[in-house]
Amino acid sequence: MAVKKNETQKLASETKYYKILSVQNGLALSVEDASAENGALLVTDVPADTDVQSWKIAPAVDGTCRLVNKQTGKVADVIEGGMQSGAWMHQWSAAEAPTQLWEVEAAEGGYRFVSRASGKCMDIVGLSKAAGAHVQIWDAADGDNQLFKIELVEEIPAPQAEKPAAKKPAPKKQPAAKKAPAKEEAPKAAVKPEAPKAAAKAEAPKAAEKAPKAEPAKAMQKEPAKTVVKHEAPKTTLAAAKEAPKAPAKHEAPKAAPAAAKKPETDKHKK
Repeated sequence: MAVKKNETQKLASETKYYKILSVQNGLALSVEDASAENGALLVTDVPADTDVQSWKIAPAVDGTCRLVNKQTGKVADVIEGGMQSGAWMHQWSAAEAPTQLWEVEAAEGGYRFVSRASGKCMDIVGLSKAAGAHVQIWDAADGDNQLFKIELVEEIPAPQAEKPAAKKPAPKKQPAAKKAPAKEEAPKAAVKPEAPKAAAKAEAPKAAEKAPKAEPAKAMQKEPAKTVVKHEAPKTTLAAAKEAPKAPAKHEAPKAAPAAAKKPETDKHKK
């Protein structure tokens, strides 16, 4: 179950600025002469569109708050840590002091600001209605001089302003820079023409030197081929010379002569 917030916690914010107006005189809580110095007194003045009349109800410890002036950045405080009624209020740099801590209480017609240090309320000195009237602390009482209205005048979207800071993981894009060294390995490509490979190329002339040795062998093979062709021609002439006497044997003229001699025998039979 959610914890119920008190009035202080409902109003407290780091992004909102309010104008705090006295119900008694309608004047706005401000800093005398718009001074930025520590110790400058708090007053009520004619409402105006100025940062010196804008206050942040900043969250503090244990459900309390600090009243921080937008223009000066100082905090509403009690002079010399006063605890007695009638102690005037001024502004001072933020500190771990209970006199700078306040509780906001809802009341009929407005709100009361109660000091955590003394339990006394913010009050208008002398019940004054004049501009420039000073502010003090006093025991709680039924009076408009202790009642204030709170009006929102500005809200700053702080979460959106913080988003760019959250995007600072731009260092995550640094991995891309890591890839750049990989590209720098180009010098390795230059190392590829290694000396041993150059030596292998140098061996090519040795192969070329072996080629001239092979040429004389080829020349020797061609020369005997030519000489063999020259010797074969006489071999064919000798063969023809040997075969020449066989040709007259086919024309055996003497054998035909005896056939002619048999004719007289046939003639004899006819007779």
